[in-house]
Amino acid sequence: MIAGLLQENETTSISGVPNLKDVPLLGLLFRNSSLSKTETEIIIAVTCYLVRPVASKEVNLPTEGLIPASDYDRYFLGRLHGVYAGGEQTTTASLKGPLGYILK
Repeated sequence: MIAGLLQENETTSISGVPNLKDVPLLGLLFRNSSLSKTETEIIIAVTCYLVRPVASKEVNLPTEGLIPASDYDRYFLGRLHGVYAGGEQTTTASLKGPLGYILK
């Protein structure tokens, strides 16, 4: 399926020396009129695929394995959640991999 949108903008403006551009006949010497026209087009191409349905037991949610943080962790350590790790409840959640910003 292919879809598209087209937008056209046309703008006319008159600029010139204040007050002198408004004088009849002589004002033509002191003003400039311009016309600008812009066209924008977006094309959307969609490809459909047939997929097999997944059982709801196989879908993992991003919130699985997370527990609410204790008051101590929330207020003093700034943690928003704890993590279940093999049946034990821990509150040391750390990110793995290259993280952060490099400032030069």
